[in-house]
Amino acid sequence: LPSFILPGRHNYALSGQASQSSNYGDFYASRANDGRLVSWGIDGITHTQERTDEWLMIDLGAYIYLAHMIMYNRDGYGCSGANCGKCAT
Repeated sequence: LPSFILPGRHNYALSGQASQSSNYGDFYASRANDGRLVSWGIDGITHTQERTDEWLMIDLGAYIYLAHMIMYNRDGYGCSGANCGKCAT
């Protein structure tokens, strides 16, 4: 996965406060906005319980107009389906 910010862009999520509806093991919400694009592993991804109503929220600390957002879905171990390794923009 690429790890870059385009010129003139800023990653506001890095200083935000992450929370999620539940934790799956030690995969805490703070991993969602730590700036690391690790696909899997002990220091990698965030993960909720396996239910259909789960959510992730990043509080940016201010009202910010976002012209573009990228959210990466995990790839690798335990990932199945069409969204593995994809990013949502």
